Amino acid sequence: MLILHEDLAVAIGEFAATIGELAESDLNRPLQLALKNLSDVQKKAQDLSHTQAQEDAMTEMSDWMRGTF
Repeated sequence: MLILHEDLAVAIGEFAATIGELAESDLNRPLQLALKNLSDVQKKAQDLSHTQAQEDAMTEMSDWMRGTF
C-alpha cells in the first residue's frame, strides 16, 4: 500500500503542476480561475496521499514489530 499511495501522490502532484501551468496561460478568465482552483485541490490531494503513505509505513512497521505482518 505504501508504494501505491506514494506513486499516487507523485502522479497527483504532476497533474496539479500541469493544470497550474495551464491556468497561467492565455485562457479566458473564468477558465483560468477554474483551473487554478482545480490545481489547488489536486495539491491538497497530493498532500493527503503523502500523509497516507507515511501512515501506511508506520502501520506496516508496527505490524512487523508485533509479528503480525
